[in-house]
Amino acid sequence: MRLWRKRVVSPFERWKAVLRDDVQALSRETRQGEESRIRFILKEQTLGQHCCEAEEYLPDAELTLLKQELGLTDHQWHTYKANVRLQPF
Repeated sequence: MRLWRKRVVSPFERWKAVLRDDVQALSRETRQGEESRIRFILKEQTLGQHCCEAEEYLPDAELTLLKQELGLTDHQWHTYKANVRLQPF
């Protein structure tokens, strides 16, 4: 009988995967046409939201490494975060 172990994924690895998927989805999106422009904006907001959440869970050293591995500058990171729309209560 095989016993399966649960693979424990570190918060760093989890956020790297989430943000990598967000960056890839955003890069695939075109901005031609109204629907495409709206999808791009929504994906950009999702990426910004995930940037904010990653900052809550990761220490500064891991955030710096995460940005480097994703190829994001501090300016890009802050720009994505600035695109997050606050949800009304």
